[in-house]
Amino acid sequence: MKVFITNIETLIKRQDIIAYLKENLCARDQKRLGQMTSQKRIAEFLAGRWLMKQCFLGAYDVLPSGKIVSKKANLSLAHSGSYAVLVISSEKVGIDIEKMVANRNFEKIALKMGLGVCENADVFYEKWTAFEADFKCDAPKQTLFHTFRVYQDYMICVASFEAETIELVEISA
Repeated sequence: MKVFITNIETLIKRQDIIAYLKENLCARDQKRLGQMTSQKRIAEFLAGRWLMKQCFLGAYDVLPSGKIVSKKANLSLAHSGSYAVLVISSEKVGIDIEKMVANRNFEKIALKMGLGVCENADVFYEKWTAFEADFKCDAPKQTLFHTFRVYQDYMICVASFEAETIELVEISA
């Protein structure tokens, strides 16, 4: 399964891309963008929409929740730290990415999130990203496979109905 990834910081430096995106967002996205005050959140949002425009050629709609839907494919977006990721599938799919911070108190976070015992940070990040990807997939959890891939210091998880191999495709601005 192809997972498209882009560096948010590099993208945001391209004012031509940012101007194009702001002018060509659908009305619902224009409204969401206008309500955002955090520059970090704006950058993440625009990076996700840029990935959509670069990698998905079909028509899509944005639900009031912000979820992107299409009649042609199943889509899932995620972002963390410096990266945004997109997965496109013929079946329901969910994706998450998390920056793997070395000094994070993963035991406390795991307990708070209801993830159970995590023997180490890698297990924690797998459980965390699987939890988020499952939510985005919107399918019965017991039917899902989780595929993990570490990219630099980020954990990526795809939740899908079949065991897949993640092929990362870097999309540069």
